[in-house]
Amino acid sequence: MKLVSAIAALALLGGTAHILTVPSPVGASPNCTPEVIEDGGFLYAQVFDAKPIRKSPSHVKAILPKQIVGAKMYLRAQKGMTKAYLHRAAICHMNADTPAYEHDPLRVEGRIKSLQVYPAGGAFVISLQAHDRATGKEIWRRAEILTTEVDNLVAEHESTTDL
Repeated sequence: MKLVSAIAALALLGGTAHILTVPSPVGASPNCTPEVIEDGGFLYAQVFDAKPIRKSPSHVKAILPKQIVGAKMYLRAQKGMTKAYLHRAAICHMNADTPAYEHDPLRVEGRIKSLQVYPAGGAFVISLQAHDRATGKEIWRRAEILTTEVDNLVAEHESTTDL
């Protein structure tokens, strides 16, 4: 029930359109109300796909293969959902003192290099890159698990509502 109400609350919001980037280290926003922090965690219900972000080490691009440095998570856009609000909710959730979901890509140990939110057709993308390879691989691992778990939750919800 809490999940549905948080998603409904996101649908009522409006805003602007441009890519937002957080410099390293990602800092807390001054507008981190408990509702915004909670929405940051519940945004995961809208994730339908994730892809790894791969980059070559800058000094040896031609020699070494690309390494995973983070993940892009694709969220279904809801009516009234904005990049600015998603960005704020993600930062607030990332920096919250509340317990984290076990596989939360935004709550990894390690330093985050950048967090971007931008539109992609009828969706939004949260792009999260780490400073180091180990943290980047952990972000990707969690994002990949998240998409599987969301699919399972949707299927479970559909089976209970069909009764």
